[in-house]
Amino acid sequence: MSSIEVLKKLFGEEYIMKIIEARRTGRLALLGDPIAAIKEALDTIRERPDFPAAEIQGGKFTVMLVEVPINKEVFIKQTSTGNWKLGVLCGGQWVSLFAPDFDSLNELESGEMYFVITDKLRKREVNGVEFFSANLLYSIKLSDFEKHLS
Repeated sequence: MSSIEVLKKLFGEEYIMKIIEARRTGRLALLGDPIAAIKEALDTIRERPDFPAAEIQGGKFTVMLVEVPINKEVFIKQTSTGNWKLGVLCGGQWVSLFAPDFDSLNELESGEMYFVITDKLRKREVNGVEFFSANLLYSIKLSDFEKHLS
């Protein structure tokens, strides 16, 4: 039985969600202003249309320009640990975004593009194919981000 399962048994599902949200909020507080972080990453993202992502703050965080699939409902899955996962496209690569709750991923609209900020992007290779994953900390729709440019 995993630690999360034991905690859930002892304190309930709501307690687990509060712990996970506190972790996410704490990481986001370390980042500072998310809009400023995205602006900091724009030049690097502009240079990488095949994989529009940039590490910031010494690699602690990653800013990515992602597209949510049109049929996102097919791509949202609950993991064995109780987190949620959504596959999105970053340039030509699939990236699995993880979140502690369904709503964090479900609020991303199908067919839209977003800037997302994640913790450190993880990469693994299986049979010569690269897979990427990260924990979602912040998202803003591209059209909403445009309002912050001036």
